[in-house]
Order: sequence, then C-alpha cells, then structure tokens
Amino acid sequence: LPVRLDHTASGLQIVALLTDDKELQRLTNLADNKEPNDVYETLLDSIKQLLFKSGRPENHAWVSLGINRKLVKNITVQYMYGGSTYGLERAVVNWYIEKQNDIFQENIYKEITVLLDYYHEALSLISPAPKKFITDHRESQKDKLLSWTSASGFPVLNLYHPQKSTRVRTAVGGAVISG
Repeated sequence: LPVRLDHTASGLQIVALLTDDKELQRLTNLADNKEPNDVYETLLDSIKQLLFKSGRPENHAWVSLGINRKLVKNITVQYMYGGSTYGLERAVVNWYIEKQNDIFQENIYKEITVLLDYYHEALSLISPAPKKFITDHRESQKDKLLSWTSASGFPVLNLYHPQKSTRVRTAVGGAVISG
C-alpha cells in the first residue's frame, strides 16, 4: 500500500532522537507543536541574520543572490548524511551557477567557504547536537564507513558507492554532440 506520509529533515530528526535534544525535536516536528515547524527556514533566517550582522558587502551579496530554503535543505541533507566539505561546496556551486550572475568571479570558492562557515554557525545556534554527533562519529571511525547502531538496535551504514562517468563525443547528422 502506498504511504503518503513524509518526514521532516530526517537526518536532523535522527540526531534529535539519538541525543534527546528537545529543541531540535521541536524544530523537526517530533514534538507536539501547535503548528508545524520548518527547520530549513529557521536555518535560512539565522544564516541571513549572521550575514547581515557581519557588515561584509560580500556577505550581503549572498542575500541579494537569493539564498533560499532549497539551498539550505540541500546543504543540510548532505551534511547530515556525512557529506564532505567538497560535497557541500559543490551543492553551493551548482546553486550559484543557476543564478547566472557571477558576482564573486575568481573569489567564488573563498566566498563559499565563508557562507558554509555561517551555515555551520547557524546550525550550531539551533542545536550543537548535529555537529557534535557527526564530529564524534567521524572521529571514532576515522577511515571507516560512517555508521552507528540506533537505540532500537538497527544498524545504520552511510555507504555511497563511487560513481564513474564517461564522456562520449559523436557525430549525428553532421553535428558533433557531447554528452
């Protein structure tokens, strides 16, 4: 049977339950709330406040570019499932490319690093539990696969198989096509 229920920020929900973080449980709709919360909007608002408070024109530029919930959700999902710094940067780069307004030019990676620092600060302001959980498990497992056992005894493995891609160029009807 189809189940038409969805979760809210499942990575954050898992950490909220494992660490018994009541505020994070409330923000991810695991607590009895009068109205549903949107933790991604809460994170976005916090990031924007931090960017504005800094006074750096480059930080204000992120807001003018329209950083949004979709970007924050993408970063959060990747982070909570063990994404690397490179993976988080790629998420921002992909979003930035869609804007078609290269205001940072050759400084884009420096500015992405600054933005991600504000993201991590905003997440820590909401709850220190996600960063502590990820850091503790990465430290304890070093080069091993990021994994843990849930309170119910269910093993969780963060396994991503390497992907391989091949670029093919061919001529179709006299035109060269790359893909």
